[in-house]
Amino acid sequence: MGFINKHLTPLFGVKSAEKIFKEYFTNVTHPLSILDNLIEMTTDALVIIPLIQTAQFLRDGECTVYFYEIEHTSHFNTLFSDLTVYTRLPFVFGGNIKPDIKTTLGSMAGERRLYNLMMKHWINFALDGDPNSPDLSYWPSFDAKEQYKLFNLTISVRQRFRQYRMDFWSKVIPRNVTIILIL
Repeated sequence: MGFINKHLTPLFGVKSAEKIFKEYFTNVTHPLSILDNLIEMTTDALVIIPLIQTAQFLRDGECTVYFYEIEHTSHFNTLFSDLTVYTRLPFVFGGNIKPDIKTTLGSMAGERRLYNLMMKHWINFALDGDPNSPDLSYWPSFDAKEQYKLFNLTISVRQRFRQYRMDFWSKVIPRNVTIILIL
């Protein structure tokens, strides 16, 4: 763990590094758990928080924003399940697009239904700028309630994506550190 602290301190300063270490690495000892938490910390700081801030900025500028999270990880991929791009692409673009390439994605009926629903939403959005249609569950825009669609085998609508992390990075960690991370 000294390795992580060694690299956090120059980036964030002593006080902020201690807070970040406490938030993400307290009582974490297994090497894969350390790796998972390191990925989560980096993703929160460099991807998630800027995405939420961008959605808020666009919304406040009177743009219509649709925000989502894919919570489901395919049954065949358990290692590095939080690596968003790798594990989520089949659900965004569909699995088994080329019938000559046999994959296990979609072999479960729920997964096939999930990526078909997601693809319908993307097609609607591409055609009309709105992912909604009468045959799909409602996807609210990201307004003051900050609602977003949660894609999983059961699809739902939630509010304030990762609010506890948003609060941590925007309230606990000094603003000058988060500005450096975003730039």
